[in-house]
Order: sequence, then C-alpha cells, then structure tokens
Amino acid sequence: MKEVRDVVVEACNNVLLNYAKNKQIENDKVNIRIDLQSMKDKPVLAVFNESKFIEPCTIKDIIHAGGGIGLSMFLGGTIRNIIKDIFSQTLKQLESKESKDLFLLLYLKVADGYFEPMLAIYFKKEFITALPVSEAITGAV
Repeated sequence: MKEVRDVVVEACNNVLLNYAKNKQIENDKVNIRIDLQSMKDKPVLAVFNESKFIEPCTIKDIIHAGGGIGLSMFLGGTIRNIIKDIFSQTLKQLESKESKDLFLLLYLKVADGYFEPMLAIYFKKEFITALPVSEAITGAV
C-alpha cells in the first residue's frame, strides 16, 4: 500500500505545482476544492487562488496536470474511489449522511523549500482538520 500512497502524494504535488505555474499562482496559494453532491455522483473540482475562483476542472484535467497523460481512464476511477472513500469515512466520523455538507481542499504546505500536499476537510463550511495527503489516503487505498 505504501507504493500507491507515494504515487498519489507525488501526483498531488505535481498537480498543484503545475496549476500554480500555469495559472501564475504562488505555490502556497493554489487550492483545488473537491465537492461531492451525493455518494453516487462524480466529484466536482475547481482551482482557486486562495479563495478566488480561477476555473472548474475535471479529474482528467487533474491527471494531465500531474503528468498522467494517457492514463486518464485508468487513474480516473482510482481517484474517484479515493475521493469517495475519504468522503465516506469522514461522514461516518461526523455521523452525517450529507456529502454536500462536506468539501475537501487540496493545497501545498510550503516549508524550507519543501512542498507537502495537504488535504483540509470542511463540514458545513467550518474547518474540521488538515492533514498530509499521505495520511488522508492511508485508509482509502
């Protein structure tokens, strides 16, 4: 499982750095918001410069930004499953069934020139927690 986790962490890092570069956003200000209206729906993603909306994006866009061109069909399902697992586990912990009350924020924590992809969890627009992607996906892969 560690191998999959490492690949996902590296891909998240590449996605965020590439969006920052391509959209001319500072590395520590690029955010990707992930929403899920219901557990049966596809995730809805959008790129932000801090809290300023830049553009919507798809999982395919995310895969391409991470360098996975040509792997969209294979990786797309895996990414959707990871996102749904994180939503499911979080909703269970919060004792809620409303996925539309929850959203995730993927961002880079920058310290001493080192980038660590982080995942913040918000419920009913309130910050719940933030943790490294490597920890967030441990139970999801």
